[in-house]
Amino acid sequence: MKWPKLHSFKTYSELETAPETRLYSRSYEVPYQNALAVASFGIALELHEVWQHMPGSVPHLDAFKPNTFSPAILPTMFVMNVEDSGRDFRWRLLGTTHCTCFGKGITSELLSETATRDTNARSSLSFAQACYTEQTPIFFCIEHRDETHVRNTTYTVFMPLADDDRAITRLFGCSITN
Repeated sequence: MKWPKLHSFKTYSELETAPETRLYSRSYEVPYQNALAVASFGIALELHEVWQHMPGSVPHLDAFKPNTFSPAILPTMFVMNVEDSGRDFRWRLLGTTHCTCFGKGITSELLSETATRDTNARSSLSFAQACYTEQTPIFFCIEHRDETHVRNTTYTVFMPLADDDRAITRLFGCSITN
């Protein structure tokens, strides 16, 4: 399936990275209408539907209540605080899927710090910045190979949340790897 080029990144690293040692990754934004046709975006689309039903064009962070989400979504979710006027993001909460992949130690770590160890996080930082700047959800895929060179694809959505002054102060979303 070919999608229009919106945001797209390629990264390569010879450094030891996350447990799967991601040496190469290619990432690209997926328009919402195209994401609807991709079964692997199912949980991300379910989370997006909840976001759409929250009040406001960019929902208030108080409207975000993880206990209202389906139990199937929770392990794949994450929440990040906006740092440095949207140039970086700090992990606030991570579902068990992310803790298994990256370790619990990344909670409170900057996304840019995670990106020094994991090539996938480099493009995630760029997509998070786009979500912050555009104040709209961003769906994207990251194709990567693990240490045995098996190709995997991670399907992710970032969505913004605003404070009382309508400034974007948090991003949340989920990731599913096939």
